[in-house]
Amino acid sequence: PRGPFRLTGARLGANKQVTDAGLAAFRGCAHLAHLDLGATGVTDEGLAHFSACRNLEELYLFKTAVTDDGLAAFRDAKAL
Repeated sequence: PRGPFRLTGARLGANKQVTDAGLAAFRGCAHLAHLDLGATGVTDEGLAHFSACRNLEELYLFKTAVTDDGLAAFRDAKAL
């Protein structure tokens, strides 16, 4: 986009190129409401980049290495 925009969703499920390091690009995306990381290589480390995403309504993490510790990044996402 040529001007400012708000990212509200990211569907990256089943994408084998998704890495914890690559997810750092989402740091600060506070308006993200929908996030699909299912069947990717994401771990707790990658989820830490989403700690500012308090507006999340949907989160898909099936077939990942995420643990309860990683989910702590979303403790302020009240709509989950």
